[in-house]
Amino acid sequence: SFPHATSFGIVTRISAIGMFTDAELSRRRPAHSSFIDLFNKHGFRTVRIMDLCGDSIHDYSLGILTRNCRERKQTPPMHETPGMMQERTSLVMEDLDASVHRMIALLKDRPAIYFYCSDHGVALGEEGKMFQGHVLPPVYRPAMFVWYSDAFASRYPDMVRALKANRLKAVSHDHIFHTLLSLASIRSEVVRNGLNLASPDARETPAPLQPEVLAEWLAAPAPPQPLP
Repeated sequence: SFPHATSFGIVTRISAIGMFTDAELSRRRPAHSSFIDLFNKHGFRTVRIMDLCGDSIHDYSLGILTRNCRERKQTPPMHETPGMMQERTSLVMEDLDASVHRMIALLKDRPAIYFYCSDHGVALGEEGKMFQGHVLPPVYRPAMFVWYSDAFASRYPDMVRALKANRLKAVSHDHIFHTLLSLASIRSEVVRNGLNLASPDARETPAPLQPEVLAEWLAAPAPPQPLP
């Protein structure tokens, strides 16, 4: 687990840019396309499974960044799947997150790695605010963890050792692009070891939580109305 992770943004449409490209907290514009393009180039099977429609303002950037996946799957709408709301509720209520458990069960006998990171955190009452979209420290704190199988650890002990050594560093969405390419053994000049959590050379990233960091990404205020 990486308990000191910082998100690229406070809403999905912003964070997705930092998660899928080489954009950084200190350099907001990406220099390269999504890491998915490199996975495709090197023969990986890439699959996008979305719970969102992909065409709303809230998730359009995610849809664009993942549209080159070789396969695209949509989760069924709740109203078409009896019991889905109950299923989602039960996942929250269970002591062990069942969706994570089931994913690990699918991968445990393969040389696999499961990299999980949320797009942002949520406010739970701080300063009277709830959920995402607020310029507050907890909204910049995404959940981030890595699970690996025994077979993966046996095949890539150096990367596993580095992941463990880096887990308590101040990391961010900046690291995802470079780490995933490295974990897939994709060698590319765009991979920077300083932002690769599977490298002993990984460095910490600053955690700028000031409002001005996201000023260019937040909705512009309405122009003043002319006086009558």
